[in-house]
Amino acid sequence: MDGILVAAVADGAGSAKMSDVGSALAVETSVKTAETLLQDRHDHSPHSLHETCLKRVVIEAAEAARRELHAEAQRREIEVRQLATTLLLAVHTGGALAAAQIGDGGMVVSDAPGSYSTFITPQRGEYANQTNFLTSPDAMSKLDVRAECLSGDAPRIAMFTDGIQNLVLRASDDSPHTPFFDPVFAWMRSQPDAGGASRKLGKFLESPRMTNRADDDLTLLLAALGE
Repeated sequence: MDGILVAAVADGAGSAKMSDVGSALAVETSVKTAETLLQDRHDHSPHSLHETCLKRVVIEAAEAARRELHAEAQRREIEVRQLATTLLLAVHTGGALAAAQIGDGGMVVSDAPGSYSTFITPQRGEYANQTNFLTSPDAMSKLDVRAECLSGDAPRIAMFTDGIQNLVLRASDDSPHTPFFDPVFAWMRSQPDAGGASRKLGKFLESPRMTNRADDDLTLLLAALGE
């Protein structure tokens, strides 16, 4: 749909043999489900895409991804925990923003240079390196969901997995690390096309400057409406 952004990131559990399959499937299923739900709601009422609607969309899309992981485990005749993955899904209409998350990683929004806020904070378990996964029996009860009506400029968003969260969020309060986001969002605004920007961002994440400071796989998604 024009004027609507649907985006997701996921990080497979390091201990799960097929976590790469699980994370890819969770992203693909949640995004496709959210797009279908948004189109259906828009077709029935073009003015219905407010924050309450978007909250239901991200919850239902996360549940659909969870069901698909269980179905995939049955098809492959494996335990679903071998597909264990986190999931962070966001829907951004310009007038409203919603996100749902299970696991670590997070999401930062910016409506002006130098102005940042953490929209979704990392989930942390009782013990170090413990997290929640979409494949867990109680996953939906642990899903963090946030939806807000937006005023002013539509925000730019950054979504990331746990490998990069210590570089972009302050450990004390999970607030955004301005020295990281200032140049990143300025760079994003200067890019002439999404394809070229994606390749450049990939090279940046693979550079020693980033990998030497990271704890895990690096995933960073940057997006905005109207830019």
